[in-house]
Amino acid sequence: MRIKATLKGEISSHMADVIGNLFLKEKKDAHIRIRWGQKQVTVGAQEYGNQSEYAATICFNVSRTFEKIKVESARNNVIDIYCATKLFCHALSSMCSSQYVELRLSKQDDGHPCLMLKGEISGIQEKTMITLDTSVPIKVEEDASTMSPPKLQEPAVQLEVPIKRFSLWLDRMYAVGIKTITLRTRLNSDHTKSKLFVEGQKDGAALSYCRNFDPLLVVNVAKTGLTPQEYQIENLPLPRLRQVVLSHKEACNNGPVLVSFYDYRALCIYTTTKSDIGYVATYTFNDVTEQKDERHKRLKLDQNINAMNAFQNEG
Repeated sequence: MRIKATLKGEISSHMADVIGNLFLKEKKDAHIRIRWGQKQVTVGAQEYGNQSEYAATICFNVSRTFEKIKVESARNNVIDIYCATKLFCHALSSMCSSQYVELRLSKQDDGHPCLMLKGEISGIQEKTMITLDTSVPIKVEEDASTMSPPKLQEPAVQLEVPIKRFSLWLDRMYAVGIKTITLRTRLNSDHTKSKLFVEGQKDGAALSYCRNFDPLLVVNVAKTGLTPQEYQIENLPLPRLRQVVLSHKEACNNGPVLVSFYDYRALCIYTTTKSDIGYVATYTFNDVTEQKDERHKRLKLDQNINAMNAFQNEG
């Protein structure tokens, strides 16, 4: 089993920023799973490690991230490791001034596996180089499942959404105490443009907020029979979605992001990272529990109304 790779230029700091922004915002002691392969290096949160589906992944393009990489294992040259996100990001950041960064699978003095990082920086005197090295304790997973996105049907509609404006409106809704929102699209007749409505309520119907984005570019529409002009996802948890969008804004390019609507229940945001070294894909699911509670309340209300009508008819 072997991992030996050399990062390009100042890529180490970019990698640390992307991983930290996506996995450290909500949970400071989070752990990540890194799948090393010859063509792609994928990072996901450890809490999904016992499943085959990942709600958030970062895929680094090997040809744009590494000068060279060598991965050898009995599992078709794929190795899965787990490590503390904060330690890994700190190790990468400490190498930001290095002329090169080498990563290799190694062992600590006590025999436990680690990921060793090594680099060099220029000393004070001319032609003097100072060697930097640090290690990150890891756990190697022998029989890890494939890291794949949640199993969903084909997205009903995909839009290009300006990430800065999207993040701004979510921040404003969050500031007034809104907990869940509804995202609704309204396509034009030829399905090339769409409006996006961000709606939320506070204290029942006492306060209602709606923000309308200008017509956005429709990237794709599902080819499954008659496509509706409107599509929406209700009860999306605003705190979670706001944090996800903020992570995309900080870790990725500031251009439009690709937003996909799935099954009336999930929203996927996809964008490329800064320096175009890979891409980030995140899935936010609506609150099924709250939907069930709302349906239960409506059913109870209907039952009460029917009972009252029956009582009045008898009278």
